[in-house]
Amino acid sequence: MSGASLAQTLSRFADRLFVTGGEDPGDDVLAIPESRLAVYHELVRRNYASMIRFAYTMTFRLIAAEIEEVTEIEDSGAAPNLPESVQAIIRRFLEVSPAASHSTRHIADVFRTFFDAEYAGLVRRRPEIPDLMTLERAELAALYAFDDPGRAPGDDELTALQSAPVEDFLALALLRAPSATALRLAYPATRLHHRYAHRRPVPAGELTGDERVVVTRDPRTLEASFTVLDEGPFLALEIAPQGAPFTVEELAGRWLEALPGELAARDDTWKLTTLAAAVFTALRAGYLRHA
Repeated sequence: MSGASLAQTLSRFADRLFVTGGEDPGDDVLAIPESRLAVYHELVRRNYASMIRFAYTMTFRLIAAEIEEVTEIEDSGAAPNLPESVQAIIRRFLEVSPAASHSTRHIADVFRTFFDAEYAGLVRRRPEIPDLMTLERAELAALYAFDDPGRAPGDDELTALQSAPVEDFLALALLRAPSATALRLAYPATRLHHRYAHRRPVPAGELTGDERVVVTRDPRTLEASFTVLDEGPFLALEIAPQGAPFTVEELAGRWLEALPGELAARDDTWKLTTLAAAVFTALRAGYLRHA
């Protein structure tokens, strides 16, 4: 082992610990007593399992419920094509593509790529899973964002702004929070998330319909939250510039240009009230901040 770089040693350790590629390279590559190897493996497995399940808590509850349901009807001739357990998924992940980082967000991203490729059959059975994972990944991003520039207004400021002249409202300078995400989803992932958060499994096909949702970190509680919106207000938040201040008037111009035909044809009163509602909702939820 003399002369081996740290990267080489860690790679060899991973090959032995996770049996990457499905074959143990043995003591010739890195000599570790069997008893110690088993301890290392269990510690790392538990650590990975906790991080992955933290990132995708509701997704794993859905998967566990699906495995349990199919197991119960297996005698009827169903072909489950499912992993035997949630733990089996995590073990397979460690064997096939262990992440090269201790970052929960990085591990979540690597796991997502692995899952989509390794369990396509499970996704076909429950096509809501990718959207639920997307929602949970955005929730993780909101929780772990290091710094949100700008200032979150208090309730008194929001109340005063609601009665301010239109000119003052349009001149308001805003920033889009880096912790916030706007998502267009093919399935109602927030309703799935809510149901599984309360441990109420959802049978396949029960919840349908697309969803437009912004995922934010509440400036008051610092918890992640979901806000489901109609197309008009969602579009206003989706197109809000990232990384630089803008005024409500500038946002209004971008929004009016982006409105699809049926919404573009609505009257000016609808447009103003819809934009104002979107901005107030976003300020309260933490999607937008005062610049």
